[in-house]
Amino acid sequence: MAGVNWPKRGTHWSRLGSEATVSGEENRQLIIAAHKYTEHTISNDDLWNLIHSVAMAKNEDRKGQRRAATHKDTLRSLRAMLTLDNASLLDALSKCDAQTREDIYVAQNRILWEDIDWVSSEEGSGQVYGPRAIRRSVQEALNAAAVKKCPRGPKKKPYQIALARTCLVIWQGCRQKKAPGRLEFTRAAFNAAGMYLHDKRIGALLSKVGKSGVSKV
Repeated sequence: MAGVNWPKRGTHWSRLGSEATVSGEENRQLIIAAHKYTEHTISNDDLWNLIHSVAMAKNEDRKGQRRAATHKDTLRSLRAMLTLDNASLLDALSKCDAQTREDIYVAQNRILWEDIDWVSSEEGSGQVYGPRAIRRSVQEALNAAAVKKCPRGPKKKPYQIALARTCLVIWQGCRQKKAPGRLEFTRAAFNAAGMYLHDKRIGALLSKVGKSGVSKV
């Protein structure tokens, strides 16, 4: 992209913090594909919008994947804790990740006062939860996590709609609506965002966006 002063087009994709999930090579391939399928009619402004939209979509998709991974990690940690002896269980509780610890504390607060086996604290004159109450908290946290749906985000995945809209707006701005290459152009954007969707899914997204109307990005 010789001659393009990216900073004047807004914050460069590589300085977008958590949005900067698209590599330089992926962007290079995207730019090549964009020029190819639009027959070099895509403008520099539209290229910037496309690169930015791809980075945003990939970031949102990664967030959903991380939430799913965190949920699985929590289940794995809680199950492992239940196999430990009392001393090891206390050590594991002090070292577990923040989400797992929070789930256990929430479960602890649901245990009735009279059901808690209080023991003397080694660090003072007070009392703390005994091993039976802690183990029960872990078990109840596991039960709650097991029935909780994996938080992958909305099924409709609005960031996919947003990326499809950007692609359609850019396409209609430089090519005829039904000119060949629209699907391939959109597929290149989704691939760059790390979302390798079936052509039928991409076509459905474009159709949905087209029916709802498009506006300039």
